[in-house]
Amino acid sequence: MKKEEYISLLKQQLKGLEDTEIQDAVGYVEEYFDEAQDDAQVLQDLGAPDKFATHLKTESVLKKDPRTYQSPHKLIKNITIILGGIFGLPIALPLLLCIIVVLFCMVLVIFLMMLSLIIATIALLYGAAASLCVGFIYAQGIGDIFMHVGASLILLGLGLFAYLISHMVLKKGIPFFIRICDQIYHRFKQGGIQHEN
Repeated sequence: MKKEEYISLLKQQLKGLEDTEIQDAVGYVEEYFDEAQDDAQVLQDLGAPDKFATHLKTESVLKKDPRTYQSPHKLIKNITIILGGIFGLPIALPLLLCIIVVLFCMVLVIFLMMLSLIIATIALLYGAAASLCVGFIYAQGIGDIFMHVGASLILLGLGLFAYLISHMVLKKGIPFFIRICDQIYHRFKQGGIQHEN
């Protein structure tokens, strides 16, 4: 494969990255081709354009701060890019499958924790409202009203506490998951292709 063909395919694969990142990658590849004695050596060192592009996209995602992901769509897209980068690494398939299963289980646990905390929040807030209504409707005296108001306030406080816990888990869980993916990727990348001089 010639230099121009490689760069053309690389540009197609890098769509979606910032222009400066694409220009840096193209400049790097051009310099690599110019310094290499043989085009076959460049292909062996860098790999196919699609694999090299996957590596560059993964590096680009991992450089970004996980807290800057505003939408779930962007987060899922970035996790997909990271997993694509892991797939591109030259490691044993069983080990890769184990890692994917562990990461999937982590995501599932975080999702189920969030779901349970949201359900608990709704149940506690509903219980607070129900206790307050029952206290006023079926009150036998002023003591019943105070008892139900107190119970409503306790349930309301627990509901707000459950909401804060779920918010904290969401805010800390997603960046933690991104960091784990980053560490796994970089650990396995050490055994893969080295693109820096």
